[in-house]
Amino acid sequence: MLTRSTIQPRWSLWALPVLFALAAAAPLMIDPGFLNTRQAGDSPFLLFRLHQLVAALADGVFPVRWMPDGAFGLGYPFFNYYAALPYYLAALFHALGASYVLSLKLTVVAGAIAASGGMFGWMRAITGRRSAALLAAGAYTFAPYHLVNVYLRGDSLAEFWAMSWFPVILWALARAAEHPTRRRLAAVGLAFGALVLTHNISALLFSPFAALYALACVAGAPGHVALPSNLLRPTRRVRLRLAALLGLAGALGLALAAWFWVPALADQDAVQLGDQTSGYFFYGGHFRGDDLVQEGLAFDYDVFSPRANPFSMGLAQAIGIALGAGALIARLVRRRAWARDGAILAGLALSTWMITPSSEPVWANLPLLEYAQFPWRFLSVQAVFGAAATAALVDVDAALRRLFPRQRDNAHRSFSLAVALILTGALGAAGLWSLETDFVRVADQDVTPQRLMWYEAFTNNIGTTVRHEYLPVQTRPRPYTSDVLLGRAPRAKFLSGAGSAQRIEAGAASQEWAITVAGESAQVALPLLYWPGWRAEIDGRAVDLAALEGPGYVQLTVPPGAHTVRLWLGRTPLRLSMELISLGAAAIGLALLRPGRSWPGWKVAIALAGAAAVIAAGIQLWPEWRASDALLHADFDLRPYFHAAPNGVRFSGGTRLLNASTNVTGDVFGYRLAWDTATEPVASLALVPGPQQSFIHAPEYPIATGPLAPTISGSYMVSHVTPGLYFPRVTLAPTANAAPNTLRALTPAGRERGALHLSPVVVPATSQAPSEIRYRDETAIGPLLLHGLTTQHAGDRLTLTLWWETLREVPLNYGIDVALLDAVGNEWLRFNAIAGGGGQYPTALWSPGEIVPDAYTITLPEGIPAGAYRLRAALYDPLTLATAGVATIEDVTQPVVAPLPCGVEPRQVLYREIGFEAVTAAPEVAQGDALPVAVEWTTTAPPAQNYALRWTLEGDGAAIWQTETPLAPGAPSRAWTPASGCGAFAVARHRLPIPDDLPGGEYRLTFQLLDEDGAALAAPYTIGPVTVIARDRQFDVPALDTALEADFGGAIRLWGYSLDQRDRALALRVAWGALDDLDADYKLFVHLYPADNLGAVAAQIDTMPRDNSYPTSLWVAGEVVEDTLALDLRDLPPGEYTLALGWTAPGTAERLEIDAPGADVLPDRRLILPDRVTIR
Repeated sequence: MLTRSTIQPRWSLWALPVLFALAAAAPLMIDPGFLNTRQAGDSPFLLFRLHQLVAALADGVFPVRWMPDGAFGLGYPFFNYYAALPYYLAALFHALGASYVLSLKLTVVAGAIAASGGMFGWMRAITGRRSAALLAAGAYTFAPYHLVNVYLRGDSLAEFWAMSWFPVILWALARAAEHPTRRRLAAVGLAFGALVLTHNISALLFSPFAALYALACVAGAPGHVALPSNLLRPTRRVRLRLAALLGLAGALGLALAAWFWVPALADQDAVQLGDQTSGYFFYGGHFRGDDLVQEGLAFDYDVFSPRANPFSMGLAQAIGIALGAGALIARLVRRRAWARDGAILAGLALSTWMITPSSEPVWANLPLLEYAQFPWRFLSVQAVFGAAATAALVDVDAALRRLFPRQRDNAHRSFSLAVALILTGALGAAGLWSLETDFVRVADQDVTPQRLMWYEAFTNNIGTTVRHEYLPVQTRPRPYTSDVLLGRAPRAKFLSGAGSAQRIEAGAASQEWAITVAGESAQVALPLLYWPGWRAEIDGRAVDLAALEGPGYVQLTVPPGAHTVRLWLGRTPLRLSMELISLGAAAIGLALLRPGRSWPGWKVAIALAGAAAVIAAGIQLWPEWRASDALLHADFDLRPYFHAAPNGVRFSGGTRLLNASTNVTGDVFGYRLAWDTATEPVASLALVPGPQQSFIHAPEYPIATGPLAPTISGSYMVSHVTPGLYFPRVTLAPTANAAPNTLRALTPAGRERGALHLSPVVVPATSQAPSEIRYRDETAIGPLLLHGLTTQHAGDRLTLTLWWETLREVPLNYGIDVALLDAVGNEWLRFNAIAGGGGQYPTALWSPGEIVPDAYTITLPEGIPAGAYRLRAALYDPLTLATAGVATIEDVTQPVVAPLPCGVEPRQVLYREIGFEAVTAAPEVAQGDALPVAVEWTTTAPPAQNYALRWTLEGDGAAIWQTETPLAPGAPSRAWTPASGCGAFAVARHRLPIPDDLPGGEYRLTFQLLDEDGAALAAPYTIGPVTVIARDRQFDVPALDTALEADFGGAIRLWGYSLDQRDRALALRVAWGALDDLDADYKLFVHLYPADNLGAVAAQIDTMPRDNSYPTSLWVAGEVVEDTLALDLRDLPPGEYTLALGWTAPGTAERLEIDAPGADVLPDRRLILPDRVTIR
């Protein structure tokens, strides 16, 4: 007969689950280096999270909510929103003497042991069978997703540890339901609270399963465990009492973790969580259908594999689950253990279903679930119930008993144990066979605030988050740098008044400044990101803090004189109350766990102390890397963490970079690179920003290119370089004509890496203006003065450098809108960026008196004609999009000519060297509009003169209208001389002005080539028919849902609007009125804002009426113009939104004044529409 004592696991039985865990963690421990993951996660996140947590704890901060060195030293509230219990455990290992790297490894080992042991304990408790418990422990430990969290995702330590708590919670529930003692109920609360403190998303996913399992335990008590059938079944009242006790235990767990999860939810509006569920992180792109199970028995961890997806089930795992589920169903039919076996099958089915597309309605409608981001995260829950199902395969001994009834039970049990071990070995082999690891040499001296900031700059991440989702809402746009990153003292901003300031102390959650104010009180902003809880006192007297919108700095009013200003992160009332609740819950938990007469607490204490002593001794013996600064380097593709290479870096082809030194002294960049090579590849060195910033037009500066020599050294003037942090990039190619980086840097194991970057250098700011600026301007825009423009060409790459002078303190990080226009207004290129080289050196960092070269590198459109262009640069507030001012620089020369190889003949020859490939004209044009015509010119030799064209519209065989233009607007053909080849290729974009009074009808369009004197050189060429459309003007106001009368600048009236929202698309139908004949082309803007934050533009439209097809210069007095404006809402998070619109004047981008009695008009000249937009 099975008695209670027989189902209690003997401590000796725990050796095998521990061995399973050690086997799973063995690939992590075989090398003393740091496990590097890059394909699907950023493992350096772990180092910096641990470093920042340890720094805060050492400073006496608990609980830790703030990452002091995150966001380039501006601070980041990471730990308020990200559950960090595993990092506290790692901090404990660090306190015992382990390095950062070893502390993290030991935390993983501990998590693997907890997962394996928890699974063993749960299955042993509900089946009473050692073999089933061992197989379940092995299946769970080697579950592919369990291993993926360590070896592929890298930064998912919290999710890995959450999987450790899943079986522990189920085990605690089963034991408490069997016999609800105070210690067992406390264990439920402690385990559940630990899960919430470990990974909030996993707690969200697993909690419903834990609740359902608890109900199953209550419904089946005591039948959910392998107890004798003659025990009395509990009454309904007893069941209700049991359910209440388990519910209270869960509430105890929530109370224990309340200090974390309540503020994390309550403070959501203080940070930028909107992007956490959009784009790549939108759940809709991550369901698993046909790719739910990999095809090969050996699990494939390659993210880029065309055959498998690592965020799926392994084939061996799926086979074990399928066979085990079949055995479980058979056992369920035979034994009717619904509470035990039925709960396992239900959990398995539900968790699997949540991964598939058929569960999409649940994802769309269940609150908070979208924050899980990836449906395949349910693989973690599925692994628990899947391992439990797999354990049913050891029921083979039941068949043996029927076949061999005289055989002893020990033989049957031995056979089942052998089956469990064989299957565990097979699952372990399938999970680890194809695993490849990459380790980086990292010592504690390599984990510093500076390396954290380098990593942020290099990878574009902030505070160990990919989408800077925990940045305070006032910090827009996101920072890309800081004074501290640039190696200089943090600078206070005197927004009003004058004085000086110096930071004299910086702690993990506090700062102290010495500030002297001359004259009247000053408004001072300090480079620390404002977030609820920050407090300040001046000379011991509390003062109010506010946020500086844009940079997000804290700001305060400082009276005249010399003062000591202290800042510290205090507890908000909510945080304080939740911490007190958790403290009370902890006291209750300890009281429930107090030792009883028979509880061997002293034995446990001795065991724990002995384990700590063994770990501490083992730590001292564990091999560690020695710190080294030899050849610090990184690459964006594979190893983005800057680490040393004492033996150099090997490249394909046998070349090795032995050492490198770089520095900036004054305005000179110096470099020296030592090589070992038997060949002579071509080496290139360039100064580049962080690789991700190249996408936002940040400049790159080629330094040197040439054949490789044992030593390459030289210098480069950086006086024209935008100040900021730059990474010297080294690439190799076999020949001068080969693509850069053809010879790739290699890992010690021979894996190809991305372009090699050396440790960064800082290009400082200067107060010296260049002696020669080719395109002078001298336009003042707000606190800045634009001196002019310089340009530099390299092939089809154009670097534009705007030279600014800072006249006074700049209160925000301006955005810049740059356009290059030809003589008739065609935009050949346009881009928006953060002023200061795309964020390399944003305007909020500019000091009064500085001269800042603001450079952007862009690719010229193919075929842009060489000639004179107009550059328009507008500075604007990224929050409101309000324009601060516009500078226009005329006659900017664009000299690049697209070459045409020798021997290539034009499709159509017009005259000698002049031909064309194609001519396209719009088939119709309205009266008064410009007719677009594009001509793809080709020349077989440099043009002999500046040719011209005569354009003609013919009707009934006669010329009705004519005009003459150059071959391309503003581009004389004599300049079309390429640097190589024989001829040139140029695309002309003509806009032929059709008169207002030209009669409507069908015409034939021709052009004719003319010489410089206007004489015809060739017969007219017929392009084709063009229809001139007579305008059908409307003067009656249509019926609209909302009537308004709002006048803009005394020129345009809004009569009203209608809204139509369908399928995440919003159509705004408006009716405009012309108050007079308009002779200017005004521009319309529509902004969509979160209803509670009119400073953050969520979506926008900037256009001319009717999609630029009906400019206001064509409107006549009294005319009514209907227009429909479409906004795409697909990437926006759910919530309430507000629409605002307005008009800007041509050329200046100044917003028109609004006269709208009774309407809501903002000071920056935006009209708020009364209707809200709701995204569900």
